[in-house]
Amino acid sequence: MERCHDCIIPVAGYSRRMKAWKPALPWGDATILAAVIDAALGAGCRVIVAGGWNYVRLRELTAGRPQVKTIYADGWEQGMDVTVKRALEYRLSDRFFVTPGDMPLIRSQDYRRLETTASKPVVRPEFHGRPGHPVLLSELAAQRILESADGTPLREVIKNLETGVVEWDHAGVIRDFDDPQTYRRFSGVEDGAE
Repeated sequence: MERCHDCIIPVAGYSRRMKAWKPALPWGDATILAAVIDAALGAGCRVIVAGGWNYVRLRELTAGRPQVKTIYADGWEQGMDVTVKRALEYRLSDRFFVTPGDMPLIRSQDYRRLETTASKPVVRPEFHGRPGHPVLLSELAAQRILESADGTPLREVIKNLETGVVEWDHAGVIRDFDDPQTYRRFSGVEDGAE
């Protein structure tokens, strides 16, 4: 398979609203994080998982996957922008995806479809008017992120860049899991606790 762009998966937060650490929650035969990683790998992406809180456990979840680079994002407490910024040091491709680590309904073909429509500095899916992920970013976007003040939300950093919006055919590109009720509804797991 032809290699896709790098994919940065930020997984640094506390998962406070979920009341359990989201990356390790069961999803199918594996975990939420495994599903997110597998979709990116299935598209041919090289994956960079950027962590912070519970980093030792994160390393355990990604162990045995040589095609996944797991890094500690110093300053992750300031927000996802810092986590992504630290991961940019490890990317090899000019363009790169950013996919939150709590979106297991994103499919491998979603990455490939965005890749074929990449003509703007920012390309993202949109489902029924709601912007989604993965977001495909250019070298220009990377420079803006690197130059931004730590703690500036990514959406603010890239909002003035020309953006290609692609209408999407499934809600998986907007569906993240922040609370136990939503998680149970989509995962089929009875208990949202780890």
